[in-house]
Amino acid sequence: MEKFDLCVIGGGPAGYAAAMRAIDYGKKVVLIEKSKLGGAGIYDGVLSSKTMWEFSKKFAIVDELTNQDVEITYKEVQKVVDRAIFERKQQLFVHIKLLEKEAENKLFYHKRGYGKLISKNEIEIDGKNGKEVVWADNIILATGSTPRKLPH
Repeated sequence: MEKFDLCVIGGGPAGYAAAMRAIDYGKKVVLIEKSKLGGAGIYDGVLSSKTMWEFSKKFAIVDELTNQDVEITYKEVQKVVDRAIFERKQQLFVHIKLLEKEAENKLFYHKRGYGKLISKNEIEIDGKNGKEVVWADNIILATGSTPRKLPH
């Protein structure tokens, strides 16, 4: 059974940040994610909405400073948003690959699959290659959330 200082279940913005911070402190980390790293920050509209917000603020300043009606199409706004998402995905991908390829590092491991707590220090990972169990001194659950729909 492989042993880690920290296991992070969930590779969204919080889980990824926690894993990277632990690596900064020289901890051996396994990051378990069932889907794509980046989570809601990239794939569920968080980055899109923040980019639109910042773009609209800049647009308003330009409009105010020039005292002219500046026009922009939704297609142009979408290009800005798409570029921001693409850039963030690339940053994440390159960072992960660098961490995985540093042979002397041996601090970061990314495992794709479902993480399940089976004891206070053991985590079962159910991935495409079957199940495996890892052991960690510390565990962070960063699985995100979804809004609850109320019956009324």
